[in-house]
Amino acid sequence: MRFEVLGPLAVWTDAGAPVVVPGAKVRALLADLLVHRGSW
Repeated sequence: MRFEVLGPLAVWTDAGAPVVVPGAKVRALLADLLVHRGSW
């Protein structure tokens, strides 16, 4: 999977297909986990 967190959160599968991440709280949680990955 590929993620972009600079600007709006965007997610793609390994095949390059976009993934819809529903809900603002879910997008915020995913973005926070990505930004802080490996820090715990």
